[in-house]
Amino acid sequence: MFRNENAVNIQDPIPDDTEFDIIVVGSGNGACGFLSEIQKYKHNDNLKILVLEEGHNYFYTSDVTHQNGWSKTYASGDIFKLHNAVTPDGRSILAGRARTMGGGGSINYTMIHESSEWLTKQVGHDIGYWNTCKVELNGLFERPNPFEVGYQTPFAKYIIENNVNAGYAPPTEKHMTKNIPSLTESPFGDKNSKQVYIFPTQFNQFGQRTHSGVSLVEWNKVDLRWNRRVTELQMEKSTCTGVKVLNIDTGKEITYQVKKGTGKVILCGGSQSPRLLMNTEVLAKSNDKIGKRVNDHICMPLGIYLVDKKKISVVGPTDNYQSLFSTEIIPGSTNGVGDANVVNIDYFSGEGWKSIGDKIADIKITTSLVKFNATREGYYEMKDNKIILQFFDDEQDTITAEKAINDNIDLLESNGVKPPFLVRFLIQLVTKIPYKKGRQVKEFVKHFADKTLLSEQHLAGGCIFGDVIDKGLNDSASTGKVFGSDNIHVADLSAVPLPRVSTQMTAYLMGHHVAKQLYNTKKKN
Repeated sequence: MFRNENAVNIQDPIPDDTEFDIIVVGSGNGACGFLSEIQKYKHNDNLKILVLEEGHNYFYTSDVTHQNGWSKTYASGDIFKLHNAVTPDGRSILAGRARTMGGGGSINYTMIHESSEWLTKQVGHDIGYWNTCKVELNGLFERPNPFEVGYQTPFAKYIIENNVNAGYAPPTEKHMTKNIPSLTESPFGDKNSKQVYIFPTQFNQFGQRTHSGVSLVEWNKVDLRWNRRVTELQMEKSTCTGVKVLNIDTGKEITYQVKKGTGKVILCGGSQSPRLLMNTEVLAKSNDKIGKRVNDHICMPLGIYLVDKKKISVVGPTDNYQSLFSTEIIPGSTNGVGDANVVNIDYFSGEGWKSIGDKIADIKITTSLVKFNATREGYYEMKDNKIILQFFDDEQDTITAEKAINDNIDLLESNGVKPPFLVRFLIQLVTKIPYKKGRQVKEFVKHFADKTLLSEQHLAGGCIFGDVIDKGLNDSASTGKVFGSDNIHVADLSAVPLPRVSTQMTAYLMGHHVAKQLYNTKKKN
């Protein structure tokens, strides 16, 4: 349903003297949020907009990037690009970024906003403003109500029931705005620190994707160029006059012109936005905060359990990634921005070992991921394009991980049954993944911190509001503007510290927010 032959099937040449009102670098979550908001207002119809995407065109890669899901897409090695990410002492971290229209949110589909209180603290404006932005943005996704009868699968209901039995507050529609939830600040309902959230998927009952970030934009109204890697922001003093790119298909370099006097460059390159600014000498010299305060979620895979034989028949394809997660505040812990740390648990069920299962028996598995913000924020380095992530550089990360796993290991086991002893032995021999509290958990956390560091591929920060870019509280026209520049703005996840929950909706929201402040003639602060 996404193919639009007239809009995107041919990359027509752009005359050298063409000047663009807006050049958007990237076409991921932030860009889709930004463009959809601009296109809402008739007075913007005459703006000449160029969108530059390093990766492939969505309309010709949808079978790979959008139907296969996260794991197959990641394994292809074509849509994801790994960072040179390490800890301060040189341990490698598996971390990367999506290179495709719609960004990571068009491959994953976790939909939850950070709290409006958090957004007010980090970006400015009042809680009412952010609530309104969520209404506007969420409505564009046209998602069904996940509380409708029959929406949650029988096995998802079983997991929710187990969560409630383990002390989690059940999901509630009070958390929803236009059918998409927001993290609610503690206390959660009638519980002190534990809450289950459900969210709508972007798929129909047959597993076909019907919406993503790409759905939000009228692509026929912009000039889209894909396989274009931005290599330089060309500056005349403090004004960006052109964007230099490498055509990955031909190996040729091209420079696209920014309209003199009024043109803007909007960085929506995610983790590449700070890198572009760091490589722009006039800006890097004037602001040493560029590329600082970056972070990602520590992502720890937990035990593999067998679905109970009584439940096997109710586990279907849509249970591969359950549209629910559990959150728990770890008392006494804080993340890089001083907030109490929130642990997230994702659930996956199905025929993960189908080839083995077909040979042995009708086996289905259920497993989980535990995720949380690293306590200490990291930073970019110029040398070797390194990103330093300070995972487990603070003892609090170990404390958080051990408590989160010990607190929830009984819950995770309640969703299935332990594999046979020999299978558990082999799993633990390689991964140290625990099946008992205490010593096994401690050994697993140490092994993970020393040898198997994994991020959630959700790098945030580097161009933080108030540090690197203007909050626009005194002049909305300056919202997202890079300090020291006249016309470069940032409108993606790099503009905020790492959210405490999955980041896709926050990235969309940053694009939406910057566009709303810059191009809505009826804007209110």
